[in-house]
Amino acid sequence: MDNSLVFVMMICVGMLMAVLPFGVFMGLGTVLEIAPSDTRLVICYILLALILSYLLALVAFSLIQSNSTGKYNIKQVAANAGISLALQSITLFLVWLIPSLRGLVTNLLPPDSEEEVTISIGYSYWSFWAALFSVAIGGTLSGVSSEAV
Repeated sequence: MDNSLVFVMMICVGMLMAVLPFGVFMGLGTVLEIAPSDTRLVICYILLALILSYLLALVAFSLIQSNSTGKYNIKQVAANAGISLALQSITLFLVWLIPSLRGLVTNLLPPDSEEEVTISIGYSYWSFWAALFSVAIGGTLSGVSSEAV
């Protein structure tokens, strides 16, 4: 198994998941004139993040398996993407329901920061790390399971 491919996928997926909150809270929220703390916008972000997380995991794990053996097991890839989705969803729901988790990151920002930036950074940090861990776990499982097939 080529670990460098897993690391590249971790970085790519992590960066995409870290940019998403800025697009939703600063972009979509501003265009639709919705307050960043509005529950509708947060739910929209969580749903987009979960859909994107699952799709990116499917692509990443398929590439990892096909690189390891030249073929891939779609059932195993989907199962590993489900594990990735579960880790991402648990993280996002915890961060949403326990605002002090976001506060660990956002309290480092200047007090006069805009609300959109503060909320985006709070979700971005946790989403980035959840994506890294989920791709690392699922990618390793995909590489190992593909060798057993």
